[in-house]
Amino acid sequence: MKGTKSAAGISVSCQPKDYAHWCRMPVWELDEAIALSLGYDPGSVTREVVQASHFPKHERRRYEQRQELVKRASEVGHLPPPGMSSMPRVAPCQFLEWAKSNEIDYPVELEQSMNARGGALTDWHHENEKSKAVSARKDDVIAKLQAELNKMEQESEALRKEMTDQDANNRKLTEAERKVVRTIIITMAIKGYDYKLAEERSSVPNRIENEAAELGLKVDDGSVRSWLKKSAKLLPKAVAEEHAKPNSAKK
Repeated sequence: MKGTKSAAGISVSCQPKDYAHWCRMPVWELDEAIALSLGYDPGSVTREVVQASHFPKHERRRYEQRQELVKRASEVGHLPPPGMSSMPRVAPCQFLEWAKSNEIDYPVELEQSMNARGGALTDWHHENEKSKAVSARKDDVIAKLQAELNKMEQESEALRKEMTDQDANNRKLTEAERKVVRTIIITMAIKGYDYKLAEERSSVPNRIENEAAELGLKVDDGSVRSWLKKSAKLLPKAVAEEHAKPNSAKK
């Protein structure tokens, strides 16, 4: 490795002389990002150089540890996957924000150069706290909505029960009303039309149909006949037998 050795054993020429130059680049290759995060000049310190026998062991260890962190971050999608010849690249801000959020050290000059170019990094600790606060508020809202939903479901269930009970009462009332209607029908048929239960083809249903039409109402004689038969069942046996006789048989 060319250049004067520093106290750390790294050639002075390997230290980046212009972070601003690298911060002008829209993307870094991951190997470049690793080198820059360790304070190396990516043009001088590559993976091949790090593996060379003359590269200081403790610096090689730092590089390999950083490389492993990047590799695993790539595997879970936090960074682009390494080892791809066409696309092992990452935006400078993305890489530095990832490093900062994971408390990974890198030269302060690198961030200063990035900020100077308008690429200010996100304060992930602050953003995380904001996110937690927002999440807590959302949880509170969700809990309140769930409580309201539970209350509405209880009220709905009570209303359904009330309506069911009311329907039951209505059905009982309807049966009572039907009995009244049948009573009226058979009374009017016998007393008003001289309806005879024994006459299978009684003219009364047809008369009722015609007279209803005169009033602007519509009912067919078949329906009238059916209601008369149902209504006749309400009559006491003796009365039913009496009104089943034809006129000629009555005394």
